[in-house]
Amino acid sequence: MLKGIPDSSTDLYCLLGWPVCHSINPIFWNTAFNVLNMNAVYFVFEVFPKKNSKAISGIASLGVRGFNLTLPFKEKIIPYLDKLPYPAEVIRVVNSVRIDENGQ
Repeated sequence: MLKGIPDSSTDLYCLLGWPVCHSINPIFWNTAFNVLNMNAVYFVFEVFPKKNSKAISGIASLGVRGFNLTLPFKEKIIPYLDKLPYPAEVIRVVNSVRIDENGQ
């Protein structure tokens, strides 16, 4: 699915949750990246709920540009975010997170 070999310039995206091994997100996103000729890759990371704070704290350090979440992460992510858009601010649930160039 990925054109070429990923390197330090490859943008990383992922899904965090438990369980997520059944997710079709990598098929969808990696196909889209290839069609759009983007140097990007999408992974699935299964994170035990008790380790969610460690995963969330470390994800920007890995160079991940953005990620999707499953429950219970959709609610647990809120204290880690710098900004919360209007719908998420009201319903207190987040589906996707974008990390800017500064890793925030």
